[in-house]
Amino acid sequence: MTLAQARAHSAGVLADRRLKPALRRKVEAVIEDLGGKGEGCVFLAFEGYRSPVRQIKLWMLGTSKVRHGRHCLGRAVDIVAFDVLRGEWSWSARWPWWLVGKSAEAHSLEWGGHWRTIYDPYHVQL
Repeated sequence: MTLAQARAHSAGVLADRRLKPALRRKVEAVIEDLGGKGEGCVFLAFEGYRSPVRQIKLWMLGTSKVRHGRHCLGRAVDIVAFDVLRGEWSWSARWPWWLVGKSAEAHSLEWGGHWRTIYDPYHVQL
């Protein structure tokens, strides 16, 4: 996958009308803040709205820790690193996820990296 394709994917996630407009604006600001700060990666929107059926499937696979979440309400987005050298999405611990949290919180979003029961540094929500 190319960076242009990853950016197009991110734009599509944010263009989904099921996403709350306030969340869209804030996530766009977070992504703009993070531009060029990833040292080998670019942080982009990977997933926003999820249907309840998809959410249950992810929960059953163990990929999600909740059966019903804010993704299903259009109130959450996962911001994931796109590894520019490898041309792939990456959830690796080597990326500076704290930058996502710092920017998200500056834009009044809740960041999953501060949760006590589930550590989800890719997740931001209203």
